[in-house]
Amino acid sequence: MSTQNDWRLYIVSANELFGQIDQLLHNFSSTNDDDKDKIIRDVEIRIVEINERIDELQELLTEFAGESKKSAENERIKRTQGSKPSMRRQLLGEKRQHHSDEYVDMEGLSRMNQNTRNLEEGTLLINQSLRNIDGAQVTAASTIQHLQNQGETLHRAGTVNDEISNDLQDGAHILRRIFRRSQQSRVVLVVLITIIALLIIILFIGLIVKMM
Repeated sequence: MSTQNDWRLYIVSANELFGQIDQLLHNFSSTNDDDKDKIIRDVEIRIVEINERIDELQELLTEFAGESKKSAENERIKRTQGSKPSMRRQLLGEKRQHHSDEYVDMEGLSRMNQNTRNLEEGTLLINQSLRNIDGAQVTAASTIQHLQNQGETLHRAGTVNDEISNDLQDGAHILRRIFRRSQQSRVVLVVLITIIALLIIILFIGLIVKMM
């Protein structure tokens, strides 16, 4: 149960980081030149933090898989020992708790279903962040193209001096860096969603083993 809670906490934390990145990208176009480098550094820091969350999620996935394997092995040993005469007497005594055991099983099933729904909610939140980042990428790409067109027009017309033209090109270069980092963030999101999907599969496998 604690493993599932940890999963949800990491998912919420990662979603908050993606929301912060989206806000930084949204504010970039209205920020003066002195603060643009700070925004870029802030985005890089959050990408590093997201990578750390992914590493921690992978560790939790490994831990959960080990717990599921250990539980399945314990059940197998219990069934094997149940064939011995001494264990038969014990199993006869355990039948008295049949109804209470059924209740516990149903309660465990309910908790697992709730955990699955929590993971699905986390996936929806990440998908929403992905759509927001896609929108930021489109805006950045459009702004880059607009700046490039302005630079070419000013160069042909000769109405603006070389210093302004260089400023426009520098702005396009900075936006390209943000655009590339946004694409990297998209890859990180895809990896995170894949890990969540694997966890959901493992949850159902654990449910099947528990019901056997």
